[in-house]
Amino acid sequence: MKETRLKKILDKLSETSGFITSTELANHFNLSKKTISRDIRELNTLLNKNGAKINAKPSLGNKFEVTDSKLFEEFIRTEWYKHAFEHDDRNNPQYRREYILSELLINKVYVKAEDFMDQLVISRSTFNMDLTRAKDFLTKFQLEIKSRPHYGLYVEGEETNFRKAILKLLNHSLADQQTEGVMEDIKGVLYSEIKKHNYVTTLYSLNDLVSHVYVSVLRINKGLELRSDHTSFDKSIANSSEFHVAVAIAQRLERHLSISMNMNEKLNLTMLLISRITPLNSHDAYIIPNNINDLLERIVAAIDEEFNISLQNDLDFRISLGLHLKNMGNRLKYNLILKNPILEQVKSDILPFQIATFISSLIGCEFTTEITEDEIGYIALHINSALIKKDKLKKKKDILIVCATGKSTAILLKNKFENEFLAYINTLQTLDALELERIDLTKFDLIATTVKLNITTNVPIIEISTFLSGNDVESIRNRLKSKEEINYLKTFFSKDLFFVHPEGQTATEILDYLSGEIANKFAVSKQHYFEELMKREALSSTAFDNLIAIPHPLNKVVDDSFVAVALLREPIKWGQKMVSIVLLMNVDPTKGNKSDFLYQTITDLLSDRLKISFVQKAQSYDDFVSKLV
Repeated sequence: MKETRLKKILDKLSETSGFITSTELANHFNLSKKTISRDIRELNTLLNKNGAKINAKPSLGNKFEVTDSKLFEEFIRTEWYKHAFEHDDRNNPQYRREYILSELLINKVYVKAEDFMDQLVISRSTFNMDLTRAKDFLTKFQLEIKSRPHYGLYVEGEETNFRKAILKLLNHSLADQQTEGVMEDIKGVLYSEIKKHNYVTTLYSLNDLVSHVYVSVLRINKGLELRSDHTSFDKSIANSSEFHVAVAIAQRLERHLSISMNMNEKLNLTMLLISRITPLNSHDAYIIPNNINDLLERIVAAIDEEFNISLQNDLDFRISLGLHLKNMGNRLKYNLILKNPILEQVKSDILPFQIATFISSLIGCEFTTEITEDEIGYIALHINSALIKKDKLKKKKDILIVCATGKSTAILLKNKFENEFLAYINTLQTLDALELERIDLTKFDLIATTVKLNITTNVPIIEISTFLSGNDVESIRNRLKSKEEINYLKTFFSKDLFFVHPEGQTATEILDYLSGEIANKFAVSKQHYFEELMKREALSSTAFDNLIAIPHPLNKVVDDSFVAVALLREPIKWGQKMVSIVLLMNVDPTKGNKSDFLYQTITDLLSDRLKISFVQKAQSYDDFVSKLV
């Protein structure tokens, strides 16, 4: 097992009876003082509970001391191993795959199969399965695992593709004990030089830059620099202002990390900067090129035609998306990867992500390349902002909270209401029960009260607990939805497209089964419908983290709106996730103006684990609908 950094620091401190400064520790472990200080605080918190401490004095440094020998000895004997070593899970196929990839991509040139089997303590057959998974991963980057007699396995491919593959793995198995410190140093250099040269960037873009540069440093340290035959750089970028920033960054990295960056490395860094930093107070930075303006026209027209949502006159949307597409064009031009750290959260907003996926084909045609799921997620953020601005989803309500236990409770309830129902609220007022007589209740759409009210009014009243329980939240949400909306929602679901435990053990089999049922109901080609579903899955998996998949055809096949439901007997693998509820959505926005309410209902379901468990157990159509709405 690998030793953790905490163990290495404690071992170093234990070697001497005197003080060691943080600077000495930082130099010894090749880490920043900030990282060492944080580790010492973490270590001290652990030791203080277990009979020891690190005595830190600003003028002297850090000294290890035992305060209770019996307690400390017991801790070392029974608990310390949990903190002293990295604990891998060799029974986990994902871990084994990443271990194989990291050894081949980073740590060694050749590795024998027998060595992998010994290190992972697995059989030949298990290793062969893990190797197949590793090969599948590398195929996405045009890399290939090959075997050389007497030497072992190795990876063959272009250097630029090696770096892309390593970048993909960076947040998993490749982070060793010194990674964090090196990345912090890189981040400091990048931020300092970007700011010095009067550029700005976002935190996400800065962190993404750090990852890219870190991978470059790893490869340079292995003697694997970018060469002219590795790259197809547009040499004109050497005349760009970003190139001067890249040169300044390279010079500092060379001094700080004892490396040498050739011209190709500097050009590569320039390309990374071009799509991630913006000149401060530069007029050119906010000019949208004609080709992007033309693309925006096609995008808003397509959204209007396909989803019946007009964004033609939303200038903020056109400017924000236009500037994003301008920078995105630079990334695509230079084949650069931009990770989206909030992709899963973005995907849970179904309608924006569905629209973004739909228009990604238009964008891909403009830039003659396929748009990644990470990039689609960024586009969805702009669409989501536009939809929120249009306020399409709900007619907002005026709500009165009646409380009899004082102002503090009223404030607490008001805060909880705002957290749970903000999207439904127009105005929210709190009132003591004794003051009801002096207020006009007819101006409210709903009264929520913690005490029984002896009043006569046409306004709906709902009694709630003082601390707003889960049942209260569900009851209020149902009251806030109009009867018209609920009845309309039910029209999307039908008994003949509701299936409990349908046949199929894979995502493909389930989609094939549902395609057949839909084809029978609407008299369309099963094969055509199935192909459109698979085209959409090829863009990005429609599975979510909470056992739900929401597939839909990429292009319209059926001129109708419906949701086909499949509740599976056991969870099945759907992309990289497990799924037990399938909601196949086929929505034609031109057939009604409340399909957005359907999207909101499904989005609410995705974030409600309790409701998911209820829906999952439904045994009939009526049971399912009642639990959903």
